[in-house]
Amino acid sequence: MDFLLSLGSLKHSQLRHLAVRVQEFLEKDEVNCAIEKRQLKLTHCIFCKSSMTVRWGHSSGLQRFRCKQCRHTFNELSGSPFAKLQLRQKLGTYAQCMVNGLTLRQAAHKCDIALSTSFQWRHRFLQMPEQHKSKILSGIVEADETFFRESFKGKRTITHRKSRHHGRLKKGEQELMVPVLLLLDRTEHEADFVLKRDNREEIYPCIQGRIKPGSVLCTDGSQIYAPIAEEENLVHKRILRSNPARTIENGLFHIQTLNNYIARLKGWLNRFYGVGTQYLGNYLAWWRILADESLLTIRDWLNEALSS
Repeated sequence: MDFLLSLGSLKHSQLRHLAVRVQEFLEKDEVNCAIEKRQLKLTHCIFCKSSMTVRWGHSSGLQRFRCKQCRHTFNELSGSPFAKLQLRQKLGTYAQCMVNGLTLRQAAHKCDIALSTSFQWRHRFLQMPEQHKSKILSGIVEADETFFRESFKGKRTITHRKSRHHGRLKKGEQELMVPVLLLLDRTEHEADFVLKRDNREEIYPCIQGRIKPGSVLCTDGSQIYAPIAEEENLVHKRILRSNPARTIENGLFHIQTLNNYIARLKGWLNRFYGVGTQYLGNYLAWWRILADESLLTIRDWLNEALSS
């Protein structure tokens, strides 16, 4: 209480400095809480899965463990995306940057780290795409493909074509697009898949076993989904482009919810001025988590990343 009473005597600059220091301790505490939560899950050796593990001292502020069976040692972060990572106390701040959807440079400036470090941390946070992808969808499920421009952003060499000047197409050159399949039910459960081609051979394995039998599959006029729906015991509803209402059966069946989802996704991706095709899956995972309002806290981000 004496400390709180003394705050009134501090100058404005002193209060600002105190606020910064308190925020640093709070974020460090969030990181420590996430690490402690992961430690509780480490009941088996990460190498041989044996339960014969014992505490084996500390190193760099982390609890170490030793397996009596394979004799390997590991710490609380081993096997996680943040293994051997320096500046752990700044992970909370960077997690907040991810929640806010900041660019690499903005996040680097916010956390006072190098741009290359910001890039590495971003993709370490995003090493959990499959974990947050819905395994089962049911009810009315909308399906459609969307396309993203093929990009070699971040690569130093391009093997199968010559590089372009400011991304401009050369005369007679055809733009290559990367197809992405999206599935979305009316309870906002979503799954997405980066495809090589938008054909039945690529689409069917993504849908197989993921939609509960008896559900309704709403698609556009593409003929690809009809045999897939029949094999998966789904009711197929086609919304033809010639239909001006874009809905059927009094507006019950449509793909407008998915179209809205795609529009918001592409609007969000515009801030990055192009996404490298090799990292497209990671950015789709980032958007899935941002769209889930239950995961928009620093601790949730850290727990999700550390549990992957």
